[in-house]
Amino acid sequence: MNVFQVLKPGFFTTVQDLGRYGYLKYGIPISGAMDSFSMVGANLLVGNSPNGACLEITLIGPELQALTDTQIAVTGGKTSVEINGKKAHMWQTLTVCKGDIISVGKVESGCRCYLSIRGGINVPMVLGSRSTYVRGRFGGINGRQLKAGDIIEGFTVSLLGAGLRMPESLVPCFGDSFTVRVVLGPQANMFTEWAYKLSFQILIRLR
Repeated sequence: MNVFQVLKPGFFTTVQDLGRYGYLKYGIPISGAMDSFSMVGANLLVGNSPNGACLEITLIGPELQALTDTQIAVTGGKTSVEINGKKAHMWQTLTVCKGDIISVGKVESGCRCYLSIRGGINVPMVLGSRSTYVRGRFGGINGRQLKAGDIIEGFTVSLLGAGLRMPESLVPCFGDSFTVRVVLGPQANMFTEWAYKLSFQILIRLR
């Protein structure tokens, strides 16, 4: 069932679930959502399995046109969500009708947010997961990020009754400072204090 057409793909939007496990020994990474709490939350708000495939949105969100009546939820880093130009709330079930335009703006705090679709996103399972692995060019929609004109397919399911909302106390706050925990290896005494500081700076930039 066709659920959305991509009008604007956003900066880097991919299909992700909780990841692809058991293949690291073959050089295949887990992939999956960077923020699993927010992704699972998005799924639960539309009555999906916690591992249902969602759109993972990085920094700038997409613009989608609904091809059928459905329900969505947007979670994760703070962003603006609009349906036909009218503001909608994050962290709750949103009902959209055929023809509606859903716009997700820039992520104002944090880096990523998640858009779930009632029933989940229907893309092929590859090695037990629907997650996109861009470098490997598999999973998700043809192994790549979204592009304008893509059709997002879903599963045929009935819509929920009353909408759900995540309790305010459970909505995470994404700040500007982070705690990075490390485990020192057996060569720790071979590094100078300067080298430690440099490695932490590199770690933070890579993240």
